[in-house]
Amino acid sequence: MTKSLGAKRVVIIGAGPAGLTADYQLCRHTIPSIIVERQALVGGHARTEQFQGFRVDIGGHRFFTKVEAVNHLWQEVLGEAFTTVPRLSRIYFHGNFFHYPLRLPNMLRGLGLIESGWILLSYVQARLFPYREEQNLEQWMCNRFGTRLYRTFFKTYTEKVWGMSCTHLQADWAAQRIKGLSLSSAVRNALSPWKGTTVKSLIDQFSYPRFGPGMMWQAIREIVEAHGNPVRLNTEVIQMQRIEHRMTSVTVRCGEREEVIPGTHFISSMPLRLALTHMTPPPPDHILDAARKLRHRDFLVVVLVVNQQELFPDN
Repeated sequence: MTKSLGAKRVVIIGAGPAGLTADYQLCRHTIPSIIVERQALVGGHARTEQFQGFRVDIGGHRFFTKVEAVNHLWQEVLGEAFTTVPRLSRIYFHGNFFHYPLRLPNMLRGLGLIESGWILLSYVQARLFPYREEQNLEQWMCNRFGTRLYRTFFKTYTEKVWGMSCTHLQADWAAQRIKGLSLSSAVRNALSPWKGTTVKSLIDQFSYPRFGPGMMWQAIREIVEAHGNPVRLNTEVIQMQRIEHRMTSVTVRCGEREEVIPGTHFISSMPLRLALTHMTPPPPDHILDAARKLRHRDFLVVVLVVNQQELFPDN
């Protein structure tokens, strides 16, 4: 982001949740801005596609936070269209569905008393002889769930999703994603008659826009455009101009037409590797080399439309 003491004009790259929320805040301060977005829809990976009358989420996007300011913003944007949905997530394993978070009776029925006993013993062993230093996700998970449950549920799933061994994922990454969750907290949650657990991974309900997450971001788009801040779709950034450490403009392409958009401040949610390789003049070679080595995990969503209602109750 560049700095200016005079009149401001903010150029935002990307109309996902980050770019649109930034623009929403700029509108509150009457700061002019423009968003450029490569896709034909707003929302990024949290958009809602439509196909033959069906609304399809690109990935699962539950709205849950303990930050009251964020909750207030969501409610402010959608009001009554922001609904509360009961959570139901299950793991299909060895021919049985297991609730997640774990529910004790369901787990005992699915695994059987013998396997459940081995898992309990493994957990006790982990509590008595934990890894003293948690350097990776495997050690972090084993300390909280025991080796047997970790290998049963978490290891293969995590490695399939992220494409690398759990020993190569850092422990602090796990702590941020599933903070406070352990076998003991899951069991307490299963046995407790009270709701409102403080562990984020154990929530039993979440908020959700009535017509999918894309409804939230389309509503914010309409708000910012009503304030005079345009959102330009199907517009791809092909170059980012800079003078030393200061951004000055971006060149975009929409169809066959190219255009230079100047600004005083810039907010980018473009992948860092792409942003650096789009700069002109280019950054030093060692920075470009580091950018090219950055890895990411892509995903493919396959949508199957079935001519039947209420196939399953899971979210």
